[in-house]
Amino acid sequence: MRELKFSVIMILILLGFVSGCSICRSKTTQPTVMDLLGLGDHSFEEAEYDKALDFYNQAARIEPENPVIYYKVGLVYGNLHSLEHTDRSVISGKADRLSRVEFREESNYQRALYYFGKAADLGHRPSRDILRVMYDNIQHRDVQY
Repeated sequence: MRELKFSVIMILILLGFVSGCSICRSKTTQPTVMDLLGLGDHSFEEAEYDKALDFYNQAARIEPENPVIYYKVGLVYGNLHSLEHTDRSVISGKADRLSRVEFREESNYQRALYYFGKAADLGHRPSRDILRVMYDNIQHRDVQY
């Protein structure tokens, strides 16, 4: 009887140890917000904007109240908008004036505005400054970030 109790206790301790280790392992494999932001920043610098957005969106799921994440997403969409505008200027051979079509609801410009606004609402000062510049430039002048 004593050996049975000892065996049961050892099995329970072993199970606790094994389950505890698997919990520790799963925590270390989960990337932190800082890891995701770093990966997003690297992708952004390499002009891999889809990857950057994926990393930033993963970070936003972990820390939805972090304004820096939304600021970085706004920068991605702002760059995408600038690239679209530059491509059109190169094709036409002259600098285009922005048209109202470029500000439609699903444009990258509107997405940039949305995410900068979200960051500004959470108290991010640089996003407020960018929004001011963007709103000033929406008067059919070239947008510069």
